[in-house]
Amino acid sequence: MTLAAGLAIILFGLCGGLHARAMAFAMHLTDRKHITGTGALLIALYVLAAAHIAEAGLYAVGFFIGESTGIGGFAQSEALMMGWVAPPDGTCARLIRTGSGGIGYEGSLDHRR
Repeated sequence: MTLAAGLAIILFGLCGGLHARAMAFAMHLTDRKHITGTGALLIALYVLAAAHIAEAGLYAVGFFIGESTGIGGFAQSEALMMGWVAPPDGTCARLIRTGSGGIGYEGSLDHRR
């Protein structure tokens, strides 16, 4: 658990730093070239889209490290595969509906079974 938490903290910090640097780069690039309006917005969007792709790659590397070290993955647990525990069937799931007033209402999903 400590290894998983440490890996998550490191990945979160790396992605946050990458995102901050990408925003600074986009601001510096548009300011230096005197690009304003829609052009500056498009440059910023593309720079940040590239940063998000790189961040997804960092998280994928982190997932690979976590799976390689045995701290987690997408495989089902042995207890679930052997039938020792029941899979969730969704009867306890809740749906929160939000109206125009912003007030949430919790209703059961039993009718959707």
